[in-house]
Amino acid sequence: MEAEPREILVRAPNWAGDVVMATPGLRALRAAFPGARIAVALRAGLEGLLAGSPRLDELIVLRKDRAGLPARLREAAALRSRRFDLGLSLPDSFSAALFLRVSGARCVVGYARNGRRLLLHRAVPLPGGGRGRVMLPREQHVLGLMEAVGAAPRGTGLELFVTASEEEALGRLLAARGVAEGRPLA
Repeated sequence: MEAEPREILVRAPNWAGDVVMATPGLRALRAAFPGARIAVALRAGLEGLLAGSPRLDELIVLRKDRAGLPARLREAAALRSRRFDLGLSLPDSFSAALFLRVSGARCVVGYARNGRRLLLHRAVPLPGGGRGRVMLPREQHVLGLMEAVGAAPRGTGLELFVTASEEEALGRLLAARGVAEGRPLA
């Protein structure tokens, strides 16, 4: 990267398991750019997986996929005024790279596959140097993309966080069932 990004937009994977496996990448990104504002765009229904994470500043919840590509591109266009310095495409799909380009991200980075090279400002070579598809754990795949923008891995442990409102709701639920606060549950 030429200058350190101040505004980063991450297009998250579309599946719950892949979102969880992307958390080591978000940890690496936050550590590399502690002063940046990191926004993560993800499908509706997945936001609870990243809610409360100290690794990001904002969740941008995208409408259900039933809305179709034109609606998704309108959502991306609505982000143009945000002037993102860096856009990271965690899914390897054409539509994810197109979303970031339409969002106006100044530097869109992703793996060079699925016919999307022209949409990327920085096309990261696939692991294995193009000698066929190399099977990697999803968290390693995401970390490779983070390394391409200068974010060194900080482990592969997965992270999920609990919000204060979730803790309060659990406390009420346990109290209603007669479980005293602080009592072991298992």
